[in-house]
Amino acid sequence: MRRWFAEWSLAGLFALSKTAAVAEAENPQALLSCNYEEGSFTTFRNPAFPSHSIRIKEQNDEVCDAGSKQFTGWLDFHGKNIFFWYFDSLNDPLTDPLTLWLTGGPGVSSLVGLMLELGPCRIKTGGNHTERNPYSWTRNSSMIFVDQPVGTGLSYMNSHLDIPTTSEIAAEDMYIFLQILMTEVFPERRQTPFHIAGESYAGHYIPTLSREILRQNQVPETPEIPLRSILIGNGYVSPLDTLYGYYETLCTTKPGVDEPVFNQTRCQIISENLPRCISIYEVCYRYPDEVLCKATDAVCGVIKELYHNESHAGGRDPFDITRTCEVDHLCYSQTLEIQKYINKPSTWAALGVPEAVLNFSIESREVASAFEATTDLYSNVMTDIKYTLEHGVDVLIYNGNLDLACNTAGNLRWADALRWNGQAPFTSEDLKPWYSNVGGSKVKAGSFKEVFASVSNGVSGKQRFAVSPEVRASVPADDEDIPVNTFRAWFLGIVGTVILTALNQFFQLHSPPLFLSAYLAILVTFPCGRLMEAVLPERKWKILGWTFTLNPGRFNQKEHCIVAVMASLVTAFDNGSLATDVYVAFEKFLHIPISLGYRFLFLLTTQALSFGIAGLFHKFLVEPAACVWPGVLPTCSMLYTMHQRNRENEEANGWKISRMKLFAVVILCGALYQFLPGFLFTGLTTFAWITWIVPNNVTVNQVFGAISGMDLLPMTLDWNQITGYLGSPLLVPTWALTNVFCGSIFFLWIVSPALHWSNVWQGMYMPFSSAKTFDNTGKPYNTSRVMNSDYSLNQTAYHEYSPVFLSTTSVLSYGLGFAAVASIIVHTALYHRHEIWHGLLASIGKASGEEKPDIHARLMKKYKQVPSWWYGCTLLAIFGISIAFLYVYDTGLPWYGLILAIALHVVLLLPTGIMMAYCNIKLSTAVISALIAGYIWPGKMMNNVVFKIFTLVSSAQGLGYISAMKLAHYMKIPPRVTFAAQCTGIIVSWLTQTAVNVWAMGNVEDICTPEASNNFLCPLAAGYAANATFWGLIGPKRLFSEGSMYRSMLWFFLIGAVSPIVLYLLDRRFPRATLRKIHLPAIFASTASIPPATAANYMAWGIVGLYFNGHLKRRYRRWWMKYNYILSAGLDAALAVGNFLIFFCLAYPGVRVKWFGNEITARTADGMGVPLRTVERGQTFGPRTWN
Repeated sequence: MRRWFAEWSLAGLFALSKTAAVAEAENPQALLSCNYEEGSFTTFRNPAFPSHSIRIKEQNDEVCDAGSKQFTGWLDFHGKNIFFWYFDSLNDPLTDPLTLWLTGGPGVSSLVGLMLELGPCRIKTGGNHTERNPYSWTRNSSMIFVDQPVGTGLSYMNSHLDIPTTSEIAAEDMYIFLQILMTEVFPERRQTPFHIAGESYAGHYIPTLSREILRQNQVPETPEIPLRSILIGNGYVSPLDTLYGYYETLCTTKPGVDEPVFNQTRCQIISENLPRCISIYEVCYRYPDEVLCKATDAVCGVIKELYHNESHAGGRDPFDITRTCEVDHLCYSQTLEIQKYINKPSTWAALGVPEAVLNFSIESREVASAFEATTDLYSNVMTDIKYTLEHGVDVLIYNGNLDLACNTAGNLRWADALRWNGQAPFTSEDLKPWYSNVGGSKVKAGSFKEVFASVSNGVSGKQRFAVSPEVRASVPADDEDIPVNTFRAWFLGIVGTVILTALNQFFQLHSPPLFLSAYLAILVTFPCGRLMEAVLPERKWKILGWTFTLNPGRFNQKEHCIVAVMASLVTAFDNGSLATDVYVAFEKFLHIPISLGYRFLFLLTTQALSFGIAGLFHKFLVEPAACVWPGVLPTCSMLYTMHQRNRENEEANGWKISRMKLFAVVILCGALYQFLPGFLFTGLTTFAWITWIVPNNVTVNQVFGAISGMDLLPMTLDWNQITGYLGSPLLVPTWALTNVFCGSIFFLWIVSPALHWSNVWQGMYMPFSSAKTFDNTGKPYNTSRVMNSDYSLNQTAYHEYSPVFLSTTSVLSYGLGFAAVASIIVHTALYHRHEIWHGLLASIGKASGEEKPDIHARLMKKYKQVPSWWYGCTLLAIFGISIAFLYVYDTGLPWYGLILAIALHVVLLLPTGIMMAYCNIKLSTAVISALIAGYIWPGKMMNNVVFKIFTLVSSAQGLGYISAMKLAHYMKIPPRVTFAAQCTGIIVSWLTQTAVNVWAMGNVEDICTPEASNNFLCPLAAGYAANATFWGLIGPKRLFSEGSMYRSMLWFFLIGAVSPIVLYLLDRRFPRATLRKIHLPAIFASTASIPPATAANYMAWGIVGLYFNGHLKRRYRRWWMKYNYILSAGLDAALAVGNFLIFFCLAYPGVRVKWFGNEITARTADGMGVPLRTVERGQTFGPRTWN
């Protein structure tokens, strides 16, 4: 293995005198003799790439005086077209190597290399004709010049497509081009030694393409591209080292100048700013976060701008520090001559440029801007060069000393630092003189050093590096000087928590209930925080040696994040406020007396039990970079946007509106719009318009209905319907969206109709989709008919009445729920066992160091961490209180039931947490908890209810706590402050909920009865009373055990457990990206909320998500990066504001609008849940006897 480093003392010297010597000797066969007809194109395709083709035509010396055969053409694919120009070698095209030339920029045409530097022809003065270049590389090699990426030079694409934004994307396109060129256009080139060369930003392109070629060469049965070497001239390989070289290039005479270019003052500025610049670039290298990497511009820009601000016509030349620029920032007048020549009508016609290309430009600012929007400009490709060396490919780095933009000092610095087998001898090797024969005399042309080192081929390692664009677009870099533990933060957090908790607790007793999201608290506290910033005194106070101030200055995003953390716990409490629903159900509907102590302890223990467990999983679910938690990104974006001040508003795909302005517009318009589907025209929420036309046609209503039908044409104009069950689709990765979307289509529109219309499980006697339970007459199941006075099951009455029947989708939903729980456990063990092991080692302080922390975890290390024993002690304390609660009050649940609930929670928290962290899809544990309790304590309602609440609420709360921890992690809140905020939020919310509930029970007249004032009917508690009696009395044993109608659903446990193993083995045997994107737990969980959700909720969710995270993210990436998460936050906040206004301004006072648009849905067979079949009065369906 060989690596060279060479330098020249002359600027702009790009000739390589012995290209053939770089390659190994080969004996390729003759080039394929293609019958090209001059003036026409011939098209070539490769079956392996059916969407790609090459159209090519032969040229003559009139367009380029090359002296050898030449061809031009385009690679055409998916509306994109990459231009290339090929030349035969002047020496021996049959034996000479083939070299690909790439010019950098990014966005500069490779015709610069062709007609200015090393190609076979140059532009004559005046720009009208060409002449032979005696120093052309075609003397010893066939050459290909390519305008890439798409959008550069004569390459073009359809106007609606996005320009490639990274070297990786460009490399993928180039690889396919080379495959078709070598296998179809010039098949004999398959054995010809191949080299890649280029300059400037090609220092990024070339190593990336080299890695892509070598990686693809390892794929079985793929034609190998015989890559032998890469050659990089004054390459932009490592931006950090390039900046480091500015001082040597401008402030010393080492480049070969008589005196330094810069004076002492300017050199002092570089010297003072360089350490900070290098430090932030090092972080950017390790953790390529776009926000963080762009922050280098603020520091390093001072260094670059000293010179580059003067790079213009008549100013400094960045490519030769001894010259002045002749023209614009590209400096060389020949570039304008090339541009003029290519744009000549005769040249245009000879090349066959299509009408889609309006004109040729040497440089594309669009391409440059596209790359600037990503981390590509800030990254180094040293690992790709190392990969190239280790796979037996020679590397030559050559430099002209007078180039500043990609200077010799910087390139030598990274070359010495490159870690590979030959690093030690290469670093210790001195530069030696390099001589060239000029006119028969031996003249020193520069210096060089080279090292030969053996490499081990065939040995592959596995390295994984995870990063969430999604995170870069939403999360700011840290500023540890921003105050966070302030009076304002705690005051607003506590007050906001009290108000939000009180409103949610009080109005969930109302019909319809009202739930307010954390976004409302964040919105309201923002102006309050700004007001406190303006009016509170800035005086410093000292109490017991502790100095503090009520007003530390500007109200900032970290203080606001404390409010968000507490408010997010409120919404988690609402998810888990089943405890309050339960004791209201016990007291008001089941007439079981509940004491004040029972209320306090039941709510505290069920809500707080999971906090300690969640904290112990911090290493597994919060710190890893792969655990993105997309659900918290809109809150990050919202906080970041609110507290941005005086920040430049960059254009994103033509959009200039600031994120804050967009956020405000979306909230205002969205809240006003919510009055339409939420009050004035409620039919828009489901919009099953076909059922409106034929409201009494049962078949049509079951096919197209959106309440109890399959909703074959799902439409909704209500954001609440889109996000109501699965959350915002703008937050879910495309692969997860696709899994859920396809799973929903398969199970809801294929499997369920087949089962339903086949009358399996007597489904035709019930609605297609309903969450209700039914008896054998098709009526809702009346549990009071089978319940004794002590709330136990009356066996005789049960046998005389009816078995329980479920709708088709409800049965299938149970089965898929069983499969989802089994599959998530197996899937996690198979695919995430390494991450779990590393997390376990990290939690006990024995991390292996193999998993590198991301930038957020690294920045959080400077804060004091929360010891694990804090969470452990919290868990033990709440566990002790829970045991006391079980024994002091008659809950019916034994102590081992609590331990079982905790064990189930611990087992499921990690896999369900990983699923939420990766794809923002929540897997409910309700089914499995009800199943376990029903089998252990059959017919004992209290045992079943308390066990289910401890399990279900703990799971929901645990994910809520971890989600809040990740929010604080992204916003760089010190972990101990987060711990204190969560503890405070738990206590404040617990006390507030209990106090409001007790007050409401005693002060709202006739509450939870039909005569209740202001419609406080307690619908949630009523629903849970029915649910509790059903599962506690009938139980899963009578639904799924031997002899029952739905026993086959238990097989889904086996299906869920085995299917991930099968997929895993297939993935190992046939490694394809498609298989790895199949996520079986997400597919099985795709119908978790159906019923009561319908296709309108799932399909609309999937369509919106795929549009934003598929189409917009791919084609308008800059727009997506700038606006996607703040748009999601704005839509959710608008929904919260709109519902709040509708409830208090209209619904609570009793205002109603009675008209067709608000009543038609309830009048259809779909709305009334009419089945396809009914029985005559006194008749029944189903079995005549049952167990």
